[in-house]
Amino acid sequence: LLAALVPMVTHENVWPRTRIQSEGQQGRGLFMIGRGFVKVGEKSKDDKSNICILTHGDFFGETSLLEPGDANSVATVSIQTITLCSFTIIEAEDFSQVQMEHPELREALVKFANQRRKAEGMRSVVNMPTQLRKVHLELQRTKVVLSREGRQDLNEALHAMHE
Repeated sequence: LLAALVPMVTHENVWPRTRIQSEGQQGRGLFMIGRGFVKVGEKSKDDKSNICILTHGDFFGETSLLEPGDANSVATVSIQTITLCSFTIIEAEDFSQVQMEHPELREALVKFANQRRKAEGMRSVVNMPTQLRKVHLELQRTKVVLSREGRQDLNEALHAMHE
């Protein structure tokens, strides 16, 4: 299984404040965060927050791997980088070949995607104190130096998580 996945993995570095995906658009693939912080979701028009911060070891885009091009594989949230990010990516088209040969991989992905869909937004998927601790530890681990805009974006996202 691993031998089948390795050739399709790509790496990409993305600048801060770059939109990776928009809610409702076709997903590109599975993104695994190697470094950096991304903001998931945004404030809605009624000013309710649905924001979460993901960092090293987190991933998103799993629904795009299930049925590339299908209406069910559209992004359910918007995602934007806060800091310079390094991603490991499996493109949806590449993954479709592997999942035919390894149905257990597809089953695990379907189970996880369904758990995320059933949750009431990303906040219920991620335990808030745990996520805040993870952000703090990642800042210490990487000794990342944030620009003024990066600090502002991270602070705004953290504040929005508390609302």
